[in-house]
Amino acid sequence: MGAIRGMVHAGAQNSQASILALKLHPAQLRIGDKTAYLNNSKNNTPEIAKIINEAIVILPFGN
Repeated sequence: MGAIRGMVHAGAQNSQASILALKLHPAQLRIGDKTAYLNNSKNNTPEIAKIINEAIVILPFGN
């Protein structure tokens, strides 16, 4: 696990996919057919991105 920056794609036809990183700092995040554009977060804790209720959400990982 490490840092993620730039464009990130997961689950080409799978909305059950998720993305996990120690430092999640992408400009664009895609999971399945959903797309999110993120600001420049400086959060340096592990996070997981997944689809909940048809939207990409980013949550702390391991709490």
